[in-house]
Amino acid sequence: MELCEKVYALVARIPRGRVASYGQVAAWCGSPRAARAVGRALARVPRGLGLPCHRVVRSDGSVTEAFGPGGQRRLLEREGIVFTPDGRVDMGRFHWEGEGLAPPPGRGTKKQREAMTVMRTVLHDVAELGQSIWLDTISRDLILSGGLQEWIGQGVAGVTTNPSIFEQAIANTGDYDREIAAMAREGRDASAIYEALTLQEVGAAADILRPVHDRTGGLDGYVSLEVNPLLAADRDSTVSEARRLFAALGRPNVMIKIPATPEGVGAVEDCIAAGVNVNATLIFSAEQYASVAEAYVRGLEARALQGLPPTVASVASVFVSRVDTAVDKVLVEKGESALQGRIAVDGIRAAYRRFRTIFSGPRWDALAAKGAGVQRPLWASTGTKNPAYSDVLYLEALIGPDTVNTVPPKTLTAFLDHGRAALTLDGDPQEERNRLARLGELGIDLDAICATLLKDGLSAFEAAFRSLLAAIGEKAGA
Repeated sequence: MELCEKVYALVARIPRGRVASYGQVAAWCGSPRAARAVGRALARVPRGLGLPCHRVVRSDGSVTEAFGPGGQRRLLEREGIVFTPDGRVDMGRFHWEGEGLAPPPGRGTKKQREAMTVMRTVLHDVAELGQSIWLDTISRDLILSGGLQEWIGQGVAGVTTNPSIFEQAIANTGDYDREIAAMAREGRDASAIYEALTLQEVGAAADILRPVHDRTGGLDGYVSLEVNPLLAADRDSTVSEARRLFAALGRPNVMIKIPATPEGVGAVEDCIAAGVNVNATLIFSAEQYASVAEAYVRGLEARALQGLPPTVASVASVFVSRVDTAVDKVLVEKGESALQGRIAVDGIRAAYRRFRTIFSGPRWDALAAKGAGVQRPLWASTGTKNPAYSDVLYLEALIGPDTVNTVPPKTLTAFLDHGRAALTLDGDPQEERNRLARLGELGIDLDAICATLLKDGLSAFEAAFRSLLAAIGEKAGA
């Protein structure tokens, strides 16, 4: 039986006056980490089934706008369900525990139930709130040792890479030396060897993540590979490179990373129109984010005009901790402590509000009706740089629906140990505006700082790329 059919059969049994969470429905269907897939299944329930879909809520009791503003709450209140003062279902009173259901396949014994309990982590709780956690690293050892599979078992749903990560994996270990030497003997230069190795690693990781991609209906399970950063100022060359790499990988669950320079934003639009999955990267401000999101929409519209399905996957990577590092340095010089560690999160929340605006309304609805999915914002650079801050600050403060957080292993380990899952992304817009105004009063130009971060980030990737090619050249000649 397909997952949709299992979901429909189960939801039909949720009694009046009770609710179940998306994760609970997924678990009882035998797919405990497919909460989002349950949501998508309920979003396309065939007319005439009459299912009580409004009785499925998030694990914290919050409801969605799928039934119109306030619609789900009104339907539940008509059944006698009481909401807490903060607008959530009182799960202690109205949560349905599946009374009367037979244990689903694979969960019928005590030992199996205990094993499932051990497998569940805070990452699964975050997923139920609508955010996917991806891993920001890749290496030969991670793939061959089973380490990536272990991360997936703990709730990781994707992988991101960049030239710096590959430099660490290839140049600073001996894992690839034998292959580099063999390819050098075949007459390949450093660039060709680099490409062969990165395509191999990204392809292998994508194959491991393919079940996640399939289980989530294409929402997750992606691995990202960046275009040559030396092409960032050349729109046409970036598009050509992205299309070539995407074709060479030949898998639906890969994304090509494109730096969000002005030329790169144009390349994002062209690649989306060409059906290439894109991870737009090195975004530092809400305005820069909005330009990328608009490029994604234009790319989908171009496909729709050609009669092609607007079903291309994409994320927009907005960098976090680097903003605080840069702003805090200036704040310290000015003797201002109240704003330290606040501006980066404020910027992310501003970008998230732009996301909600861009992916709503008639223009977006027309694409969504044809099957388009939103370009999810992805929070990047979420490892805490300042030891005075919580080591999970940029995870706990940025959890919200339709988002991704890509996390370095050290930070992810800390979050698994003591992180907490709660919806935190909305914030207080007025307080954020007040802090931004205070920056202006202090003579701090946030836009200029973000522009510098883009320039510096691109320079760092270019330097890592050149260093990696040089290291490959040295290993090839050894």
